[in-house]
Amino acid sequence: MVATPWLQQNYDTEDGWRGEATVGLKRVWPVEDGALALQAGAVWWSHPEQGCGEGGAELRVLAGHDFSGGAFVNVEAAASVLEGGCGGERLDLTLGQHWGEDWMGMAQVFADGRTGEDYEENVKLQLSLVHFGDDGGGLQLGLRARADGDDPEPALILGFWGKPSD
Repeated sequence: MVATPWLQQNYDTEDGWRGEATVGLKRVWPVEDGALALQAGAVWWSHPEQGCGEGGAELRVLAGHDFSGGAFVNVEAAASVLEGGCGGERLDLTLGQHWGEDWMGMAQVFADGRTGEDYEENVKLQLSLVHFGDDGGGLQLGLRARADGDDPEPALILGFWGKPSD
């Protein structure tokens, strides 16, 4: 089971915020030195294009590979469609490094494109550090900014990671 809500302050919207949420099922297959995953779910976008509904469906595919010394790479591609024919695509690339059981660093690139005349494609870069506690849960702190020539829109990232059995 996967649930990924997020909310951000956004001055481009009339009410000053924007949010999205996904609820779905993910199946993971271990492969030699990595994993493959497929996720299908329902999505909600707070401010869709005019003429489109807020709800829809999304399909994601992930491929990950572990390297010696704690390094890893993940590539994730997603496609979504909303009521009324709107939708989008997303490509995420993560390069990471584990330092022991307690620490992990990540450098990520997010490329996002949606249909609609008012929506711009964007590319964002993110650097994060995650600390894992004795219970297996983690706390992520990072910085994200646009890297596509538009305003950088820097953002502070705070994430809470559940332990694998959650």
